[in-house]
Amino acid sequence: MAIFLVRRVTVVAACTASLLLTAGTAVWSVPAAPVLAVPHGGPTPPGGDSGESAVMPADPMAYELGRILASLDAKELETTFLAQLVAQHRVVVDLAKLEVERGTDGAVRDRARALVTDQGERAEQGVKWLRDWYGLTPEQAAEKAPAEAREAMAALREGMARMVEELRGVDKGAGFDTEFARRMVSLASSAAVEFPAPQARATHPELREAAASGMTSQLTGVTALIGWLTGQVADAQENGTLPTPQTAPAPQGLAHAGAGGTQTSAALPAVAGAALFACGAGLGLTLARRRRAAAVRRG
Repeated sequence: MAIFLVRRVTVVAACTASLLLTAGTAVWSVPAAPVLAVPHGGPTPPGGDSGESAVMPADPMAYELGRILASLDAKELETTFLAQLVAQHRVVVDLAKLEVERGTDGAVRDRARALVTDQGERAEQGVKWLRDWYGLTPEQAAEKAPAEAREAMAALREGMARMVEELRGVDKGAGFDTEFARRMVSLASSAAVEFPAPQARATHPELREAAASGMTSQLTGVTALIGWLTGQVADAQENGTLPTPQTAPAPQGLAHAGAGGTQTSAALPAVAGAALFACGAGLGLTLARRRRAAAVRRG
């Protein structure tokens, strides 16, 4: 038991330290560096089967949108970011409502209830800022975004809509809690890599402050949910009710920051991607060792 607790704490601590690097990276402008795109975890079969990965990584299009945001002028940066932010908050609310209805874990359901309120308020605030500052709805702001930003946002929204539909196909029960948590880790980590540009360059101080607090909130949520998943998946693994999670696949491509980008726009997504990759690898190693130990005991 002591060894298991040490391993679990080590995994969560490593996740926290790696993820906080994203928030702590300094802002400095030099020629842009390539950004590693971590592949998305892909669709999850209905019914609560966690498939091959215990933690769904961030959508690679989030890194692309983060790069694009860093290259936009102040007005386009604010309107594009807010349009995407409102959409993300609304999806989180949809997922959280499903968890409240179908989940069984008290702690996860409490977190979901808080998300319904918090993310709903943040979505309303984004709508208000777009209306007050620019006379736009989120839909109009998305339509006015640069072409490459529209493409990235469309891909992200398609992925988020798929997450909601997948979760609707999961049966009520303990497996639902796990599938909700997995999707929340992916959404939160995807959102986190979009916050640095408005945090550093937004014209309105309210938006800069919201981006800073939003990044902190996302990273804290990711760390907490990974810690919960580590315990839940490890217990199921020992009982033989869940396939052994595999480590995340190696990155399959590079997304290069374009003209006007900064080292920050490239470094922050890379650090976030590396953090998630490390989390998946650490979790897979911990669970594999636990399974081998359980097999020896049964032996």
